[in-house]
Amino acid sequence: MSQPCNRPTETSFRGFLMALVARPPRPTLKVLRLLPIGGLNECVLFGDPGQNRLALTLDDGPHSHTTESILRVLAEHQARATFFVLGYRARNHPELLKAIAAGGHEIANHTWRDESSAALSPQRFAASLEDTHCEIARQLPEGRPVRLFRPGGGRPSAGTVFHAKAAFGYRCVLGSVYPHDVRVPFNSWIKRDVVRRAHPGGIIVMHEGYGRARVAELLDSVLAELSRRFEVTTVSDLLDSP
Repeated sequence: MSQPCNRPTETSFRGFLMALVARPPRPTLKVLRLLPIGGLNECVLFGDPGQNRLALTLDDGPHSHTTESILRVLAEHQARATFFVLGYRARNHPELLKAIAAGGHEIANHTWRDESSAALSPQRFAASLEDTHCEIARQLPEGRPVRLFRPGGGRPSAGTVFHAKAAFGYRCVLGSVYPHDVRVPFNSWIKRDVVRRAHPGGIIVMHEGYGRARVAELLDSVLAELSRRFEVTTVSDLLDSP
């Protein structure tokens, strides 16, 4: 470990096109997770498809515009989620981080700021990851270890994946259902996409934060459908289930 801790994606036409085409089918995902390119073979894309469960993940919080309403929606649907939090937002909103933990949800590391981890130097990535780890550990009660991380921008590299594992025992989590909710402005379209592509063992990737207040309404409609078909849980519960 290094020294002790002391220290919105815009909608675009290009992003919208990415949202339309960047949806690899599950057989492709099964191949991708075997490839040693960029550490993909060390990343979690989905869990055991033999159980009627899936994991919900939320990136980029905690945030005063979204987290409280998201927690209410999750409680109403008796769903649990993994929150991949940014370090500086965890520092700015300790009360929200504690509320996430109190709700029975999982907290994981999404580095200090939402910038591409693959584009950072090894030193800057290590500092970003460690500072976030320390900030979360400082605020969470004992017995709530952080086990998972998601690289900033959702872009892993072999160096980031192996460093996170060596330094903190982290597993890198990507996902299998990515609706590009920060780029696509239509809740109805995102809902249909998530519900259609949800699958046993799936990991859904969604986002909260500034300018994303509609995520609570979107989650409410998504969970109304998914809760009829699946148990919606955390990533660690999904991976630990026998």
